[in-house]
Amino acid sequence: MVQGGFDSPLSTIAILLEFKLNIMKVINNNEHYKTSVSIEWSVEDIRSRGWICTDSEGMEVLHLMVKNHDANYGVNWATLDNWCEAMDLKYENDEFIEQINNLKKWRKENKNNK
Repeated sequence: MVQGGFDSPLSTIAILLEFKLNIMKVINNNEHYKTSVSIEWSVEDIRSRGWICTDSEGMEVLHLMVKNHDANYGVNWATLDNWCEAMDLKYENDEFIEQINNLKKWRKENKNNK
């Protein structure tokens, strides 16, 4: 085990490498991680798309998205945008509004083509 604190860049790297090795041991020795995977979405993903939300509002969107997801289609950026829109979140800028309107137009056109 590395002793001491973050006195130098080398000791910092050594501590971080040891931490990573310990995490990898836990993962490799845990049966759950040997037979499953997960994909993580966060409130920051919502904000990165231009939606304005509190942490609580963002988590509500994420919980609804996961609870109601269709495994045939998965969860993607369009799914995230749909749930943000359904929850009446506001967006940051006009460019994003244009993207959302284009998405709505595309959905409407493709719905009629089915």
